[in-house]
Amino acid sequence: MTDRITIEGTAGTTPQLRTIPSGRQVANLRVASTLRKQDPATGQWSDAGTNWYSVAVWGDLAAHVVDSIRQGDPVLVVGRQRIVAWGDADRPSTTVEIDAEAIGHSLRFGTTSFQRVSRAAADAASAAQPAAGGQPAVDEQGWATPGGTSDAHQSSAPQPALVGADVETPF
Repeated sequence: MTDRITIEGTAGTTPQLRTIPSGRQVANLRVASTLRKQDPATGQWSDAGTNWYSVAVWGDLAAHVVDSIRQGDPVLVVGRQRIVAWGDADRPSTTVEIDAEAIGHSLRFGTTSFQRVSRAAADAASAAQPAAGGQPAVDEQGWATPGGTSDAHQSSAPQPALVGADVETPF
């Protein structure tokens, strides 16, 4: 049985894209979800603990996340939750991991714009993906160029503008 979870939080890191030996792309990031409470007497907001999640995003969604999400962005994540215990008897630890099925900006306190990726462009990008190693080379518009590879993911695609990011968030 798999637990599904939806979280609203803040990207704690900028997603990092890599290609695993099978040739599949994965993006990893950390997301912080902080409970905020308001004191009824004073009306003041205060933090009441932060939960940290390790998020993995696969395939075409991974590339879209890398092009769209930056550290500090408010995000919504939907995915399969896995709790991993690690460490030893003296220092046990637990990590909560999410394999994301959907991820995007939270619009609670700001706006963003959406740019659809055409199926033909997505297919071309997949075809240009190397079997192992570096990332596909990209042209000036951020599209993969057939046959080329580069060591780092580069994209000059327009980034979504987040308006109102300086507003205090209650999460």
